[in-house]
Amino acid sequence: MDEGILDIYSPYASKNDTIGLLHRIIHEEEGCVVKTCDFKSDFNKDNVFAYATQRGFVHIHDLRVKLDVDTYNLGSKFGMPSAMTTANINGTNKLVVGTLGGYIHLYDVRYNIPMVIYEHS
Repeated sequence: MDEGILDIYSPYASKNDTIGLLHRIIHEEEGCVVKTCDFKSDFNKDNVFAYATQRGFVHIHDLRVKLDVDTYNLGSKFGMPSAMTTANINGTNKLVVGTLGGYIHLYDVRYNIPMVIYEHS
């Protein structure tokens, strides 16, 4: 993962496509990609994943359309994302992002809205 570049590879490369590169995501202005998180385990979706950048942006990416379907800006006051996971809470899909500043952000992925920010002390 170079400065702001995330390459997506297929694990099912054909004989003619030995590398298996599906596409490249570029966000040079956001710094390095620091965390990734798939949605397979909690949401049973193997075509969607999240990734966080050094400058505090969290993107939800859909491989079917090769686009970010949502972006959250954590803001620099919370610190760089340092942990990220998914959770199925009460039947709804959540994305949980922890930051180096000691904050935990909870997002409702289904409705693309931030729910709450906790400060860890």
